[in-house]
Amino acid sequence: CALPIYIDVLQVEAMLCVSEDIYVAARHRFAPADRLTVFSNAIDLERFRPAATAEERRLARVTLSQSPDRPLLVHFGWDWERKGGDLFLAAVEILLRSGLDVQALCVGGGDSARATSARLGLGDRASVLEPRDDVRTFYAAADVFVSPSQAEGMPYAVLEALCTGTPAVTSDIPSHALLAERTQLCTLAERNPQALALAMRSVLSASSEGRYSSDISELVDSIDLRAWAQRLVALYAEER
Repeated sequence: CALPIYIDVLQVEAMLCVSEDIYVAARHRFAPADRLTVFSNAIDLERFRPAATAEERRLARVTLSQSPDRPLLVHFGWDWERKGGDLFLAAVEILLRSGLDVQALCVGGGDSARATSARLGLGDRASVLEPRDDVRTFYAAADVFVSPSQAEGMPYAVLEALCTGTPAVTSDIPSHALLAERTQLCTLAERNPQALALAMRSVLSASSEGRYSSDISELVDSIDLRAWAQRLVALYAEER
């Protein structure tokens, strides 16, 4: 169910919403509750499991020309405003100003990311790269994946990062909260630079001290593409 798309609901027997956010948005557009079903999307776990090894993480840094020594914070900013790009770099600036020597990597942020970085005076502590097909490389290179989005349907990038064993700091929106309830790898933060910076500092500290587990077993059954396909076929059979 992708919104806003205007359809004659009288001609549709059921609509699948990939998240609670989408369900709420559909109801706000007067879609009847008895025709809506929350049915989360899934990802291909074989692309992102098992968790990245120390050697894979080292090679990923080399591939992306990132420092092997500084903590690396990665953000996907294909839609700079929706994905909270300004908040991410503002939080990085706070960390740097506090004395924590981190490196920020903006993937897909383009000119918006470069302009924000220049305005904040981040210099070589922030770099901008275009997306690549081998997206696992970004997750493997990251010490923390950061997603301060305004809204999400299915937070694919966060799920993929978690599957790679990379902790994530995310905005406290419903779709992220569902993940945080089921794995300690996902940490929620309010959508402001100070809260994001505090969360990133805390996660970096916990990670460096080995206080994080890459266990996402509570998520696997619900996000695996193969199990999802079986549930979808069964749902269609019921609707028929």
